[in-house]
Amino acid sequence: MTVMDQSQFEALWNDAAPRVRTFLAAACRDMMLVDDLIQEVAITAWRKRRDYDGELNGQTRIWEGEVPAEP
Repeated sequence: MTVMDQSQFEALWNDAAPRVRTFLAAACRDMMLVDDLIQEVAITAWRKRRDYDGELNGQTRIWEGEVPAEP
């Protein structure tokens, strides 16, 4: 598996970040906290980029806006 480089990550993140922000804002209405969380998500995603294979699964669905419903 090839690790995505910085430009690939930026393209993926720039596409996903608005959806991630919307998801976090719906869960937490404190926008300062949302800003902190979005930074944490970006850092975690960057660190875990080696594990992303381009396929959607339960952990990557939020990137595509497919958040699973609560049980």
